[in-house]
Amino acid sequence: MATEHRDQARAAGAVHPEPVRGEQAGPPLRGRAEELALLDRLVERTLSSCRAAVARISGPGGAGRSRLLREGELLAAARGFRIARLTAPPPAPLTAPGWTQSAWRSVPLGAAGPLAALVPVLARALEVRVPSGAEEWDEPQAGRALLGLLDGRLQQGPLLLSCDGGAGWPALLGQLVAARRGAPLLLLTTGHEGHPPGLRQWPGPGPGPGERSGPEDGQLLRLVLGPLSAVAVGQLCADLLGAPPDSGLAALLGLARGRPGEVFELLGALERDGALRPGADPLQLSAGAADGGPADGGPPRRLGELIARRLCAAPGRVRLLLEAAAVLGPASLPDEVAQMLDEPVSALVPVFREAARTGLAHCESEYLTFRHELVRSALLAGLPPAVRAAMHRQALAVQLAGGRSAVAVAPHLLHGAYRGDPVTGPLLRLAAAQSLARDPATAAELALRGLDVLGVGEGLGDGLDEGLGERLLAEPEAGAGPGAAGAPDAAGDGALAAAELSALAAEACVRSGALDRGRSLAEAALARPAVPVAAAARLRIALADALMLLDRPAGALALAERAAGDRGIPSTVRQEALLTQAAALAQGPGEPHRELARLLRRAHTQGLDLRAAVRLADGVLAWRAGRPEAALQLGQEAVALAAQGCATAWHTPAEPIRALLLVQAGCPDEAAAAIDPTAADGSASSGPAASSGPVAARRPVTVGPFVPELIRRIVLARLALAEGALQRADAEAHAALRLAERAATPHCAALARRVLATVAVHRGDHPAAVEHTAALRATAAAQRPVPPQTPAPGLGADPATAAAWFEAQLLAADGDLGPVGHALKELAADEAALGRLTLDEPACVPWLVRAALAAGEPERAAAVLAAVRRLAEANPAVPALRPAAEHARGLLEHDPRALAVAARDHRDAWARASAAEDLGVLLGPADRPRAVRSLGQALEAYQRLGAERDAARARRRLRALGVRRRHWTRAEPSPATGWASLTRTERTVAGHAAAGLTNRQIAARMFLSPHTVAFHLRQIFRKLGIHSRLELALRAPAE
Repeated sequence: MATEHRDQARAAGAVHPEPVRGEQAGPPLRGRAEELALLDRLVERTLSSCRAAVARISGPGGAGRSRLLREGELLAAARGFRIARLTAPPPAPLTAPGWTQSAWRSVPLGAAGPLAALVPVLARALEVRVPSGAEEWDEPQAGRALLGLLDGRLQQGPLLLSCDGGAGWPALLGQLVAARRGAPLLLLTTGHEGHPPGLRQWPGPGPGPGERSGPEDGQLLRLVLGPLSAVAVGQLCADLLGAPPDSGLAALLGLARGRPGEVFELLGALERDGALRPGADPLQLSAGAADGGPADGGPPRRLGELIARRLCAAPGRVRLLLEAAAVLGPASLPDEVAQMLDEPVSALVPVFREAARTGLAHCESEYLTFRHELVRSALLAGLPPAVRAAMHRQALAVQLAGGRSAVAVAPHLLHGAYRGDPVTGPLLRLAAAQSLARDPATAAELALRGLDVLGVGEGLGDGLDEGLGERLLAEPEAGAGPGAAGAPDAAGDGALAAAELSALAAEACVRSGALDRGRSLAEAALARPAVPVAAAARLRIALADALMLLDRPAGALALAERAAGDRGIPSTVRQEALLTQAAALAQGPGEPHRELARLLRRAHTQGLDLRAAVRLADGVLAWRAGRPEAALQLGQEAVALAAQGCATAWHTPAEPIRALLLVQAGCPDEAAAAIDPTAADGSASSGPAASSGPVAARRPVTVGPFVPELIRRIVLARLALAEGALQRADAEAHAALRLAERAATPHCAALARRVLATVAVHRGDHPAAVEHTAALRATAAAQRPVPPQTPAPGLGADPATAAAWFEAQLLAADGDLGPVGHALKELAADEAALGRLTLDEPACVPWLVRAALAAGEPERAAAVLAAVRRLAEANPAVPALRPAAEHARGLLEHDPRALAVAARDHRDAWARASAAEDLGVLLGPADRPRAVRSLGQALEAYQRLGAERDAARARRRLRALGVRRRHWTRAEPSPATGWASLTRTERTVAGHAAAGLTNRQIAARMFLSPHTVAFHLRQIFRKLGIHSRLELALRAPAE
């Protein structure tokens, strides 16, 4: 019999593998490679030895027992096993007698029982007719029928019995398998966790006298599923949503405790709540979800419900402990939690263990920390507001008694203070002063809350995020800002306290980027009667800073001069006023070098050193006057003086401004060295708030004053643009634009938009380029009226000049050469503006020369070349100018050597590609090998940049020389349908079509034939499942 079974098994495994019916290949099984290997070996051993085996998969709910069982079925089916799934629930109550092999031969008589209930279930699983009257059989009849059913199926080949769950079937099936030990029979079952995680042999039922009760050792396997690794969880996320999680989302996914079912549930909740940033890779929480807190309604709804269910399943003392810890902060000492609960730590040891077992918190270091800040937000949101405020006051007392500073307990001050509170009012003022320099956004919250406590802050805090102060629990204690003072007297004059808090609030709002709010606060406070002199001076400085950053330098200068002239103010306040004066002079019209020199002498007589600030202002003025080499030298001197301790203003930091000058002058290496890529992460810290992982994931990108971070982003965007990394340039420029628009700083927004418009032009993204160009025009219009030939405030090309440059490119892309002449005239009219544009856009001069020649205006082309030559000769140390001049000269004089120099020396990747293309065109058929080589280099560069329109033009020129290159590429395999399935060319065509362009217009813009455009549109419609351009236009923005 065994030999017959073995022969049948081998034949079935070799010739007749039967797939599991209705089973479809899904995403890969992640993190269970060892378990799969054990199952595979067991299947192989069962088949080769023709001996029955049993495997039981156990683990906690959501661990993936059913999925692993299905994978086991697929493994067995691939080796020729027939699969029989037992799906009907067993009757209750169901007790499994201790059937042994001999018991199956002589079954005792009795009434119908569990065996009779198993007969129809097994018959349906084996796909045979259910014997009539089986439900009324007694146990002996049922036992013989079950064995007969098995034998009938085993005659056809090896068999796998699969039972997913059920409290009774596995026990009965195990005894049934034991009765057919010598057959190729495999039983695969699942059950709940009963043992610690791990992999071990299953000893099986105890034997009867003189016999073995089941398969031999090695044919019995128990798989207890433990938690998945972090890597496997990340792979699950990528399988489900198309991208792996970033560090913040990965920390939140730790809530799932490594259980696949809970990972899917958590990701589904986040996706349905719109809490994931669409299209991000790696996947990350949206800004609103990541910042969720009690002030703004807590975490996303479904995530909050999931956490609430987890809490409800925990004992009551665990919930109390977690809520107390949540109020204390992202990281708290166990003894602080114990004080909140008024119990000794030793009595809470079991509760701490249970809290860690929930997966919501960690107790792996000396601090209790939460899996993610959203977990803490959910706990806080679940507390009644009055109770939460009282608990913050209790936490304030606990942490102050433990030696924490006013800055460290700022969240408790913000959320626990109440009107007329004699304790928190003075502490709020002290904490605001101490946090002004390090975290002005939180300083504003603290100062406004202090005004509320005094009863003079009605409406002042509207629109500000009350949750910002929570960051201080994740930051080191900061030093005092210029407005800091000692601990105020709680019984001090209320009007004086209100004035000081108003000044702090205005300063902090302006520094954090809330310029309009800071200006309103300062104006309202100055309108009150009897404002103390020092507070009034600080309010005027804050108002002057806001006006200067809003491109109103004249008003800023007047306010700063008045503040600096006030008598009886501290020297630190006077220094801030003089620094603002210097910055305002650099932003105003003309070249006020005499005023700056007078300011420097005045500061010196008062014991203040403003040399760094004045050098920096002179550098900005030199740049705006078209003297970039002098500007770079002055900027370097300012940085050196600042390193020696000379003062600079927070809004005109020396090193970032020098980096901006360097990157615009074509010195990317020096600019990169001047910018610290980790500056936004804050300085190194220690203590509970500095812990890594989930707490670090909560930390915001911008903590200090917003201007240095904004300039840093612009510099990084320009560096990426010069390298040809358009995606990185786009991301950095968008980050800068968000900061600039939040602060409403026009010149900084214009700097960011110039990068974005350049990226859009290179990519052929006409709608985006038009949008940014229109915004630059609007900025230029808002800066009028200014005297003619006066540069706009800020660094870089004037917004009007930049807008004219982008408009000329867009018109040329549309083939509309008539209006291009007007744009050329506007660009060439102001030599200084053209010089600044040349520094911003190295390829603009050769482009203008090329366009002027195409328009039949060689005189204008010669004038442009002469202007850039003069600029390059006057500034030989500025690397961006000579290649631009050589490029323009090569075009005008048909000089291949000049073009080769430009293709080699341009500091901008797109400009190098453009010079290589111009060289190939000039060489043409007369020197075909060199022409093909140059055009090929240009094509490769354009393709790396993602500049498809330029690549198409280079490809067409190569085709004219008899060289054909493919114009579509596919990297890794992509989806067959949806927007992700479109090639880069198809996405560009789709964008143009959605914007309303005709096939001919798209063809002209992309250097394709209308026939090719029509082909791409057919592919787009097929992949998107649409049938018209209207559907494309409706779907494109949402996708």
